[in-house]
Amino acid sequence: MALESFDEISRWLASNAVVSGMRFEDLVLRLLREQGAEVVQTPDFMKGDVGYDAAFSLGGLPEIVLVEAKSGDLDHQKLTWFGRRLQKSMRERNVGLGLLVYHDEFGRRFPDFNFPSVIAIEIEDLLHRLRRHDLRRVITDQLTEVPE
Repeated sequence: MALESFDEISRWLASNAVVSGMRFEDLVLRLLREQGAEVVQTPDFMKGDVGYDAAFSLGGLPEIVLVEAKSGDLDHQKLTWFGRRLQKSMRERNVGLGLLVYHDEFGRRFPDFNFPSVIAIEIEDLLHRLRRHDLRRVITDQLTEVPE
């Protein structure tokens, strides 16, 4: 599978370069599109952060998924705040599933982070899983906690 953004993200991660929040969001949304997701950005995307960046549907998933992509100096408290905002957006839009893709600029990972109905996944972990499975399987595995 030759995916332009997959390769671009892999190169970026290998270089340890800093990527702005908007650029990271763009890369994540392009990656989802290349995985077959029908992605629609929030109408307020250019107005600033509203709790989610986009929504997508994907054949084989029973519902719409709201997406939030975050990069920078992250910690458990910030991820919890983003998770709460994403969940609030999910309730307001009657959406049952959220995807929080993150990358901490210092390489920290937060495997113990969980929030009801929100899949939080570090971008390197997402790429690793997408090398072996399609996006639908990655999401369903996360929902059912199937070990890799």
